[in-house]
Amino acid sequence: MSFAATRDGLGARVPFDGAVVPVRDATVLAHAPVGHEAVELGCWDELMLVQRILEHGNGADRQRAVAERAGLRGVLDFLVTDTMGATGRGRSAPRASSVEELSG
Repeated sequence: MSFAATRDGLGARVPFDGAVVPVRDATVLAHAPVGHEAVELGCWDELMLVQRILEHGNGADRQRAVAERAGLRGVLDFLVTDTMGATGRGRSAPRASSVEELSG
């Protein structure tokens, strides 16, 4: 399971409850039973961060999108900007919110 998830990221298929399903489906199915408890514990917003990743992609997805458009040098530039911000003094520039925004 971990190899497929590492290799394919959010496009992976993973074992869940006796079947092999897309990782996005497994994530939604795993979160469904705990949503009510997350509200009670005050951590619903944190749980929704996972949903944001499912909708907009993760760091690897963003890097792949940049690599397709701008090659390895583009990925390196993206990583520096994403990590350090536009000023080079820490994260101060807004991050791209989705793979589509990077690909455009």
